[in-house]
Amino acid sequence: MPIYRFELEARLGTQAAIARLKELVGPPRSFWRGLWFGGDDVTPPFIGKIEGDFFRIRRDIRYRNSFQPLVWGRISSAPMGTRISVTMFLHPIVALFVAVWFCGVGVGVWSFFHAPGSTNHWVSIVPVCLLVFGIALVCGGFFPEAIKARRLLEQAFAKTGA
Repeated sequence: MPIYRFELEARLGTQAAIARLKELVGPPRSFWRGLWFGGDDVTPPFIGKIEGDFFRIRRDIRYRNSFQPLVWGRISSAPMGTRISVTMFLHPIVALFVAVWFCGVGVGVWSFFHAPGSTNHWVSIVPVCLLVFGIALVCGGFFPEAIKARRLLEQAFAKTGA
């Protein structure tokens, strides 16, 4: 399962860094606000919660992406300011579904390659294609969103001043 970890250094105090993060995080969308014709375009780029020095957020997107990373992190003091430790990962239910998918397809690939007396090896391409498709789908939905989230956090903490 994809996991993306990184750390940011900011020349801010811990409380200033938490305040900066709070500027980026809004409340989850309600049903009416989530409709295409409802809501404004000036919303924070993330939704979620900040509790003390821990945060659990995700990007506020207007499209469906089940592979969108959850962004969890911690803000702590460092010698030259503040350290923001971030971990991005799949939602646990999506990760469970993907694990079951990969296990099932993996058994299919293994059984086709190890079937005794099988002469139709071209048929084994189907589970291999399903495996490649599953990997591409998960990585294609997760990593571009993780990179966008990281870029937004880097830009927010790279600003000068408190």
